[in-house]
Amino acid sequence: MFGSSSASASVGPVPSLAWIGRRCAMRTGAVMMATCGRLREIGLERRRFGYRRLGIMLAREGIMMNYKKLLRLYLEENLRVRRRRGRKRAMGTRAPMMLPQGPNKR
Repeated sequence: MFGSSSASASVGPVPSLAWIGRRCAMRTGAVMMATCGRLREIGLERRRFGYRRLGIMLAREGIMMNYKKLLRLYLEENLRVRRRRGRKRAMGTRAPMMLPQGPNKR
């Protein structure tokens, strides 16, 4: 009933996602290498830019890319923006300053 439709019998084997990824990589390898190289150049030049800003800069150069692919390449190239540490704050309460007992007794 549920699994015996005639449409599913005519469809051939479904290729695995790994094979599809390899096929796409073979087809666009040179273009992707150039794009990846340019992404790395811009990312190393401007360390404080995230993947979205780098995507805008690539788009200005005529390289349009899906944001998911851009993020994947950005992370593979290890171009993450390094987190800044927070400011150290005083712990606990501060003791009041001692009042001088006489002149020049500080």
